[in-house]
Amino acid sequence: MCEGETICRDAVVRIKVSYMKPNLVAEILALPVTERVRLVEAIWDSIAAVPDALPLTRWQKDELDHRLAEFGADLDSGATLVFARIHRAA
Repeated sequence: MCEGETICRDAVVRIKVSYMKPNLVAEILALPVTERVRLVEAIWDSIAAVPDALPLTRWQKDELDHRLAEFGADLDSGATLVFARIHRAA
């Protein structure tokens, strides 16, 4: 069991990134939270730019199809108010 939140968090970080360069991880973790958030956003954007690099599982595809079908049956159910108003006006 962990003795404190910091110890637990540090142990989890070590386990999750043990295959990465320790100095790089230490530099990243030393950044202020706002900078780490910006880094995560940049990483996420770089992943989103190549969607084929991370293919969906059969379950994920089925779930997306299910959600699209539900949305198609009731366009207002998942739409924002603005989107719903634009769609009705069209």
